[in-house]
Amino acid sequence: MSEVNFDRNIVVDNVDEMVKILEKESGIPNIDINDIIEFVQGEKSTKFYFDNAMNGKDERSRDVKYLWLDTGFIDSRGNPLFISLLNHGGYYSGHFIGSSYYLSKRIYQYYPENEKEVIENEKQFKEKYKRKTEGRNVKDLTEKYKAKASNANLTSKEYGNNIGKFFADENALGADIDDAGKPASIDEKSFRSYWTAEPSDLVKDIAKMLLINNWKSINGLDRYIKIVGSRIGQLIEQGKTDYYKLNKIKSAVVNTGLLDNFGSDIYVIYRKHFTLGLYVPHKIVESKKEYLFDGFINDKSETVEVLPITFFNDGEIPFKASIEDFDITPRALFHIIEERRHRFPENVRELSDAQLASKIKNALEIGLKMQLRDPSYAKPSYSTLTGTLSWMIPLHINSELAEEPELVLVLRKAGEFYEIKTILPYDDETKDKLTDLSLYSRLW
Repeated sequence: MSEVNFDRNIVVDNVDEMVKILEKESGIPNIDINDIIEFVQGEKSTKFYFDNAMNGKDERSRDVKYLWLDTGFIDSRGNPLFISLLNHGGYYSGHFIGSSYYLSKRIYQYYPENEKEVIENEKQFKEKYKRKTEGRNVKDLTEKYKAKASNANLTSKEYGNNIGKFFADENALGADIDDAGKPASIDEKSFRSYWTAEPSDLVKDIAKMLLINNWKSINGLDRYIKIVGSRIGQLIEQGKTDYYKLNKIKSAVVNTGLLDNFGSDIYVIYRKHFTLGLYVPHKIVESKKEYLFDGFINDKSETVEVLPITFFNDGEIPFKASIEDFDITPRALFHIIEERRHRFPENVRELSDAQLASKIKNALEIGLKMQLRDPSYAKPSYSTLTGTLSWMIPLHINSELAEEPELVLVLRKAGEFYEIKTILPYDDETKDKLTDLSLYSRLW
């Protein structure tokens, strides 16, 4: 017997028994409780509150008797399966599993005087459920588990080809194709959907709060908020507790490093997304009572103070390298000159491979010399796929050194040497990536 918290006041008190019944009813083996937690916390309309006649209630109503959690799984007849929890003065616990029909029967067995009302309300609930759950990112977990089982049959070679296609747009997702090191268990559709989705209301609210907004677009800020969640998982693994505080359900409150209109730190609560394997933004902390409500403090005398998020591990700043530290391989040059030739300005695409290679090597040598004289010349960028730092230096083709470059060279440490990984256009999207790790460097 074990228990797990779905929220501060919501606990399944016998996980083993609950999962055993759920697997039997759904016909799905090896169900992971963390997937259910993520589904309940991340999808819309997964919590349903009822009184003892199965009338739908607001969670703050005094006459709430039951809370049903949508497991995300369905039974053999296609009926959603719920976990039924009893209200104990605002604290919900239990582990019974069943369809709405089965659970409604249990209600009128305890309250026989409400049988007719419960039966009618159960019918109405089925219709309300269909309406309320429209537009979910993940309709249910049954199909997802079937897809996982299918993906597990892919060989590593087959998966490698697949992942290469999936991460083909490194500008959108933050790394080059050959840096995609995600495990085969990843839900690719969900991962792509997360990183390419329109900015959430949370991000839009932060945009309105900012003291200084150096991003070129809301998408730049959106990416930053997401990479904070990607980075916080690494800091938790490293035990860098100065940068986060966890509650009982392992949600993390993080100092984003952003300042609001009053010069105060902007804190955000992130929740672990078990399918994506990273932390995703949940809500902005706007008052101390939210720390208490979400279980980050136990009484009002406590405070939450964590350092602004860092993307740098020990020894990663400043970037120091000479040309001897680089392994400029034919494969790297081929990748840039042939596979990324379309990124060069049109009037130089017809240059020979040797001429383009010469421009690249010359830009690297000059950039490294300038970096030795000014540690801020090379700009860091955080990869959302690899969780590592890259460094960018300008690549001038026709422009003068004092002007904006047409392209940037992306450099990354690989073992004992640095490598030229790729080139990117010096556009607003790239500029926003540079802002992520240098929030206020362009103010003066």
